[in-house]
Amino acid sequence: MFTSAIKEREGACGTRHRELHERYFGKTIRVYLGIAIFCVIFTWIYERFSYGESALCMRLMFLVPLIGGALTFFLIGRLPVGRIVSRIAYNLWNSGLAVIGSGCLIKGIIEISGRSTQYDHIYWICGELLLILSVIAMIARQLKKKV
Repeated sequence: MFTSAIKEREGACGTRHRELHERYFGKTIRVYLGIAIFCVIFTWIYERFSYGESALCMRLMFLVPLIGGALTFFLIGRLPVGRIVSRIAYNLWNSGLAVIGSGCLIKGIIEISGRSTQYDHIYWICGELLLILSVIAMIARQLKKKV
């Protein structure tokens, strides 16, 4: 097979790459929307069986996958900056959101039970550190492409 046939099949300016990129981010967005819906249902059921107690952190837990996941990947997928998301940056971002979401859940459960703890700060610090490392990985990839 000649290289001209390969280029013709892919289309001009890498449209095949763009289609794969949009499909990849589209799947990620759908997964995060599903997680946000699960968080709302989980919070509703958990509070229903908690004798009228509620926790703000647990009620707002759905915002982590909604804003941090679905909205962020929607915006990244629409901007030309979307191609700088490497696998390591993607995994670090997802891990950071998972840690922050887990922190919201743990803090909510502890608040509903009527106790308190200082260990929930570890979740926020680790989650923010993973998000910062993800952004650094994206910047490093962009700088590597320019060189």
